[in-house]
Amino acid sequence: MKTLVILGPLPDKEGKNLGGVADFDYNLAQKIKKYFNTVVITNTTLYEEIDGVKIIPIGNKKYPSVFSWIKIYSTLKKIKPDYTISSLHYSFAVAPLKNVKKIHFVHGFTSKADYSFLKRFVWDILNRTIQRNNFIQLANSYFTKTINEKNLMNPIDGVVPLGANDIFRSNYSSTQRNIDLLFVGRILKAKGIFNIAKSLKYLPKNINVTFVGDGTDSKQLKKYCAENKLNAKFLGIKKGKELLKIYHSSKVFISLNTAEPFGITNIEALLSGCKIVCSQTGGQVENLIKYPASVCFIQNDNIRGIANAVKTALVEFKSYKPNLESAKKYYSYDRVAKDIVNELEEKNFND
Repeated sequence: MKTLVILGPLPDKEGKNLGGVADFDYNLAQKIKKYFNTVVITNTTLYEEIDGVKIIPIGNKKYPSVFSWIKIYSTLKKIKPDYTISSLHYSFAVAPLKNVKKIHFVHGFTSKADYSFLKRFVWDILNRTIQRNNFIQLANSYFTKTINEKNLMNPIDGVVPLGANDIFRSNYSSTQRNIDLLFVGRILKAKGIFNIAKSLKYLPKNINVTFVGDGTDSKQLKKYCAENKLNAKFLGIKKGKELLKIYHSSKVFISLNTAEPFGITNIEALLSGCKIVCSQTGGQVENLIKYPASVCFIQNDNIRGIANAVKTALVEFKSYKPNLESAKKYYSYDRVAKDIVNELEEKNFND
């Protein structure tokens, strides 16, 4: 059996470590092991193995240093893998390898609105390094592919949509849905969190909203909700069965990031039987458009427009009976792993 090394972050104890990218590495390792002898190299020191997959921790910092890249490269030389799948800046360490089929998985993109000049500069260097060192690049959505190719001049070779954790595809018994409006994710202005809160002013006072997650704008959002006496709860970071229970206690899920690369929380909400309110641009559109009965796309993103979409979703939820079997089958990491294996078999590598 050939050897494949996955390089990237893994979730820490609180699930904070780079969010969806860490979950991608964690879930992919469990499913792709049936095709390869799989090893994970990471800067997260929490694990020794994941479901029989060996974990090799390199340091314990969120962002690797040049010294850790050298250590990763040295470790790879000893392992002598046939394939690598790397994300983010971990691909710097993979670039010098020869006679290895290399995939760089592109989870998003940089922008002037959300990234500093220094981060955008480093990412530009990373893109150039990848292009010059015979990587195949795969993106998580066609939206991500388009932004990378047209705005960042970074060619993408294929698209592999993400899956949801197996727990979201289980036959979970729904509880009473007493949360009217739910947001799950990083508490950042880019996610439209303040517009969500402001929209409550145009909704009946008995409508409640729950925010799950943490982020740099969390304190400011809590202050805004308290000052305006909004019916809002903040639960912090939740994972696993606890998060699943929250989704199944909710009627409407909302996320308003107009430049969402993929939107895995939208998929989690979909599989949990929630109605969804989201922007009409972003990577989530190409996934949710297949389930028109489940989603209200916001065409007018002013506060009243958001409130009207929420009202519509809450009314429609009363008779909402989705059939999600096809979605549960598609948004699985079994399919993600198979798609990546197919890409490895089909693409031409020039090392």
